Amino acid sequence: MGTLDSLGLKDEVLPVVPPEEIPEEFSAAPPPPYPGVYLWKLDADLSNIWNEPMKVKVDENGIQDREGSKDSERLSGTFDLEIMGSDHGLHIGEAFSTRINTAERNRARKGEPPRHVSDMTYLLQALGDPNPNPGSNKGFGEAVQRHPGQQFKSNLEWTARCSLERQAYYEQEDEAGNSSLQPAVEEDGTTPTNGCGNRYYMNDWPKDESGRYKERKVCTCGASLRPFGQLRNFKPAS
Repeated sequence: MGTLDSLGLKDEVLPVVPPEEIPEEFSAAPPPPYPGVYLWKLDADLSNIWNEPMKVKVDENGIQDREGSKDSERLSGTFDLEIMGSDHGLHIGEAFSTRINTAERNRARKGEPPRHVSDMTYLLQALGDPNPNPGSNKGFGEAVQRHPGQQFKSNLEWTARCSLERQAYYEQEDEAGNSSLQPAVEEDGTTPTNGCGNRYYMNDWPKDESGRYKERKVCTCGASLRPFGQLRNFKPAS
């Protein structure tokens, strides 16, 4: 400890980042609402919730397929939901934002013929829409906009992906035992390490000693992953 003058600092130039280029410090985002069954309320204005169309590949039958040879689009909306109730009594009155789209997936049981249905179809069915599968992206959008302020139920489950395109963060302790998330780097000390590509679902999520789900999961590659909330099993509000 001492005054600046007593330190004998060298007169050397330090690297400078212009103020407009100083990045924000990394801080872990809070987890989504705790897994469970929720009663949701749609926003009163559904006219401005739509994202840029999703670009997908489809097969010769127009079904979404990563290996498909044709280009197609699917509608995606960002829904700002209000939590009206939950089976565990948590998060009531809070807001939750999620994306729901028209990208179809095979929902048939093993051994049954394929049945490709989108989450937006299940949402419309839960809202009591007379035609939950309009057959076009615009038709889906118009159908959703007929249900402002309505309520529905669904499960909220946690998922995570150790992204190949994003820098991975690892939980590290300092000398005082305080834990924080820090980016990993390659052995050269400069190149950030990205994730490994693994995906995790609700049945993969770890629990603590009390049986509650932990706020983060450690990937097999060592990266610390935060959960994302995904709606499943859409049901009518009553």
